[in-house]
Amino acid sequence: MRSSTLTRALGILVVAIVLGGLIGWLASRSPSTAVKTTPEPVVQKPVVEPAPAPVIAKPEPKPPITPAPEIVSTNGLDDPSMWEEKLDEILGDADDDTNKKGLQLLEMMPKVGEEAQIEIAGHIVNLLDDEYFSKAAKYLTNADVPEAVSSVFLDDLYNRENSVKLPLVLQVARNEKHPLHGEAKDLLELYIEEDHGNNWNEWESAMKTWLKDHPE
Repeated sequence: MRSSTLTRALGILVVAIVLGGLIGWLASRSPSTAVKTTPEPVVQKPVVEPAPAPVIAKPEPKPPITPAPEIVSTNGLDDPSMWEEKLDEILGDADDDTNKKGLQLLEMMPKVGEEAQIEIAGHIVNLLDDEYFSKAAKYLTNADVPEAVSSVFLDDLYNRENSVKLPLVLQVARNEKHPLHGEAKDLLELYIEEDHGNNWNEWESAMKTWLKDHPE
């Protein structure tokens, strides 16, 4: 009876040992639930402001296109078929006012070429009286006028009164750039019978004295 009880106790002890070992083995295979993980730091990303939209300049309105003015030629009468017709029209006018005709021809002068100016100048000097001749004097005293044209007016001065002639001759003579400078100076010497070289103040004084001593 006592032997049976001892055997039962040993059996219970063995079973307990086996169960304890089994429980320990199972415990070693289960993962640890106490693992703590360190959270990764949160990196604050910089806020990127959106780039402003490019400002597109509006094109300036183009000014309206103005058509170029029509160029009117000042030499429209350079064609002989035109200026000769106009010349005949003026000279053939029944009006007997020669000064009026001469002034009309003067208006044609800047509109025609040199050949026409020479012919028209010949009519002008025949039509204008002394009192109107000063209006044509620029074609004598201007050094830029072709020599063939200014010569027509210089030659005509021989027929003018001394009070008209000599002041214009002096004006041409004192302009060394004038193509008729030498001829005008010779004409002064011819009338005044003196030679003052290039001293134009003395020439002017001598001319005034001569005109005073030689009234018309």
